Amino acid sequence: MNILYDLLSPTRENIKTLECLRENAYQQASFLEEEKYYTERILSGEFLAYRASYDKEPVAGIYVSNRFGSLYIDQLFVKYEFQEKGYYFGKKLLFETLQRKKEIEEYFNERFAVSKIYPLNQKAKQIYESVGYEYLDSKWLLTKVLKREE
Repeated sequence: MNILYDLLSPTRENIKTLECLRENAYQQASFLEEEKYYTERILSGEFLAYRASYDKEPVAGIYVSNRFGSLYIDQLFVKYEFQEKGYYFGKKLLFETLQRKKEIEEYFNERFAVSKIYPLNQKAKQIYESVGYEYLDSKWLLTKVLKREE
């Protein structure tokens, strides 16, 4: 399986591609207000966006920021056709993103001891818990303690 993970270059065209993928993932016709929200925040540098491509086709995306004093996972989504098919693109992209902690810390000029995420549903909660997220200091944000670099 040929999967490529990369940091998205923040152009309107690239962001639109990911936003269309996010609409597909949630099976929604349009996220007009949200699309504008994320587009502006990625363009302004408030969020970083990573994507996973399978045979050069974008199949998953993730938006990260430095909210809540953490490496915050704001959005994680997988193209609908690849959900629950055993590819685990979302889980793999989340893992890959956490492996890029140092790159994200340098970008935000901040050190992160934890990563946080708000699970949208029970299925998402189970995925995050399977990679080590748990409720620590909040009843609505899952937290994962991150390893310190040597």
